Amino acid sequence: CKPVAADYGLLKTIDVPVTAVCGDQSAAWFANGRPRATSAHINIGSGAFVLAGLTAARAPDGLLTSIAFSDTDSCEYLVEGTVNGAGSALQWLQSVRDMPAVDTHLNDWLQQTGNPPLFLNTIGGLGSPWWRHDVEPCFVPAMDKHSDAELAVAVIESMLFLLQYNIDQILLQQTLLDLRLSGGLSRVPLVCQKLANLSELPVYRSVDPEASARGIAWLAAGQPQQWLTEATEGERFQPQTDPGLKARYRLFVETLSERLEATA
Repeated sequence: CKPVAADYGLLKTIDVPVTAVCGDQSAAWFANGRPRATSAHINIGSGAFVLAGLTAARAPDGLLTSIAFSDTDSCEYLVEGTVNGAGSALQWLQSVRDMPAVDTHLNDWLQQTGNPPLFLNTIGGLGSPWWRHDVEPCFVPAMDKHSDAELAVAVIESMLFLLQYNIDQILLQQTLLDLRLSGGLSRVPLVCQKLANLSELPVYRSVDPEASARGIAWLAAGQPQQWLTEATEGERFQPQTDPGLKARYRLFVETLSERLEATA
């Protein structure tokens, strides 16, 4: 075993030294250099996760503890919340509904759809803090009562609701003042805005969505202080009042809890 920062030797086909090795979530944490202690990082790809620096003795119940960085002298830890169904949930919807690719329509659909149904997003199983694989995904009301746009928006909101539930668990033991967002779905402006509205925290969208590649490069380079400091903030989405979204979130949590109890 070696720490994150260590001499791992050279790449086999070319003499390039490997000086840092870690998982993609931990790498994404350092996408813009060292984050502030009051920031959380969210990446939304096929799955999604939320990371924050661990400031307590342990992570909240049901969330994960992982190593952010280590060398021969020190070790830093993260608290991690995991959502399995993000981009993969949209792919599932396209398959079961026989829909065309939704990417080019998402922002318009999010703008136009004011009261979507709920989607109990268990694609790939429920991640933290439930860790359940025995609940089938479903729309409430049923799928056949809604348009493609309404269903797609319900899936997007379900991702945000699951992320927000994990954020709520982190907030029980530490302070968060802003969220950093990266990944493919962060390219959709209204995904960013809805997350800001739901969390009531400013959301900064990364200039470069490839957060993991940037983060491991920074660690491998020895954590240089001048790491593109002008790009650390990205585009800012300020929270706006959205009572409908907040009400759907509360109903989502209640409905999911009832479904989990019924299948326990």
